[in-house]
Amino acid sequence: MFVRYEKQYKRFEQDIRIINQKSHDLRFRVTASADEETEKALSEYESHVDTGNALLDVIITDMGYRCAENKIQFTCSADGKLLSYVNETDMCALFGNAYENAVEYLVTRPVEERFISTTLKRRGDMAHLHIENAFSGQLRLKNGMPETTKSDKDVHGFGVQSICRIAEKYGGSAEVTIADAMFQLDIIFPLSNSCNNIRSF
Repeated sequence: MFVRYEKQYKRFEQDIRIINQKSHDLRFRVTASADEETEKALSEYESHVDTGNALLDVIITDMGYRCAENKIQFTCSADGKLLSYVNETDMCALFGNAYENAVEYLVTRPVEERFISTTLKRRGDMAHLHIENAFSGQLRLKNGMPETTKSDKDVHGFGVQSICRIAEKYGGSAEVTIADAMFQLDIIFPLSNSCNNIRSF
């Protein structure tokens, strides 16, 4: 999963026209049956995304198209400059794993329950990334992170653990909470002396 997202987003960053083509292809596929809600979602993500971080722009734009295709409401308010010191590979793995888990769950739910919300803002001397999606049911947590329900625990477990490891690498932390019928992922990164906080594993 990690390698797949890294290659995918590097390819999109090198040629942003691929994303524009995705929008065109998606519109072509849904033309015959598109409803007003889907058309609105597509229009929103055809507008320019500008978080202040070129790679994050690509990730968010691509995610917007994927959510529109799966009738998932997707909102994002992010100051991408806050994560400018996070390297390309880690950015791809961080957002890729978080979004992949959310989409895989939401496509199994009724359309009215499908939404993902993302915020990235400064809080004091920390960057706070918050990603949440609708969630009904029970989930076992271990050390603040969900235990996998997939048959291949090693592969999925790596994705979940990867989020924690990336946060820790930059001197931060990650935590999952379940509250008010929502799955909430919170990740914090210190901003002070950011380059000096990076750890090696």
